[in-house]
Amino acid sequence: MLKNRKILLVVTGGIAAYKACELLRLMMKNHASVQVTLSAAAARFVTPLTFEAISGKRVEMGLFDVSDAVGGHLGIVRDIDLMVCAPATANCIAKLSHGIADDLISTAALACTAPILICPAMNHKMWQNAIVQDNVARLKDKGFLVMDPAEGPMASPDEGEGVGRLPEPTEILHRICELLPPKGPLRGKTITVTAGPTQEPIDPVRVISNLSSGRMGFTIAEEARKRGARVHLISGPVRLFDPPGITSRCVNSTQEMLDAVKSAFSESDALIMAAAPGDFRRADPSASKLKKSASGGNLTIELEPTPDILKSVSRDKKNKRIIGFALETDAGLENARRKLTEKGLDLIVLNHPSTGLGQHSIQGTILDATDDMQVLENMPKHDFAGKLLDRLEALLAGK
Repeated sequence: MLKNRKILLVVTGGIAAYKACELLRLMMKNHASVQVTLSAAAARFVTPLTFEAISGKRVEMGLFDVSDAVGGHLGIVRDIDLMVCAPATANCIAKLSHGIADDLISTAALACTAPILICPAMNHKMWQNAIVQDNVARLKDKGFLVMDPAEGPMASPDEGEGVGRLPEPTEILHRICELLPPKGPLRGKTITVTAGPTQEPIDPVRVISNLSSGRMGFTIAEEARKRGARVHLISGPVRLFDPPGITSRCVNSTQEMLDAVKSAFSESDALIMAAAPGDFRRADPSASKLKKSASGGNLTIELEPTPDILKSVSRDKKNKRIIGFALETDAGLENARRKLTEKGLDLIVLNHPSTGLGQHSIQGTILDATDDMQVLENMPKHDFAGKLLDRLEALLAGK
């Protein structure tokens, strides 16, 4: 996700400095090239050796001990794509907001022409201090990017809870990926992807659902992001982590998914409907849990159709592209062709039942309006996502 991106990670002296190690690991995992610099206080919490072991690079600390001699203190920001200060202490924020340049970090910040992301972390009383808030406002006014600190327990149990914690490394990574979109064939395009099942309530504790894991939709969303697209991921209840750099929203019912898709699709170039929304819901969900004894044995419930997401969205399709999925057990090609036509789709993926819901691999056929069929034998969902996005790229290019 961050391949060929150069990032300067600045760590200043707070207890949250240990979290910077995990942030560094996550950036490295996403193929970023990361240089680390520590303040003297930060090195009291986490040693430079720790960061060097993770990054494979020497950690720079002082104005006069940087590795490339003359002008070395400016060299660490040369050609970088982003400077990330995590954690940023109140002292660091004060220096940067007033242009003080008395150490490597503050000097480098003044010389930096790349965006600078500030991730504050401090005691909640310090964060609430009017001077700190003025300094944060000053940074924002000068073009710095500032993440809001998280709320939770403070480092000292005596302080209780409050706002001032460093955001979790995964959240910081997500923001970094937003700021540094990949350079790929889908750059400048916005893609909405749906994933997973929906749940329709029978009573307060039971639902009608299916076995969809959401893996196909999540894999498509991640691959689209890697190709440079801005991605809206709308998923039903799944046990998957959100891919970094993607705007995600979790829904439960088919109606909720429809509402979310309509909102996201209004600003999208394409929709890939990889979710498996339910076809039916209970007409009148019970307000209390149904008891086996009260039913007298068998239980009959009345079902009604759920909203048809693809048919509803395709009414406002205009020049946008829509890709649907179908899993059929009988007359697969015939039913897929009918769905393609009736719902105004550009492409439809016909899943083979044996490699459908919940599986790590997929076997399917991609059909278009000309009845051209691309049969893809059993393959990992990651590879299948790539093939599908190749087709979408061609559609968006007018081919």
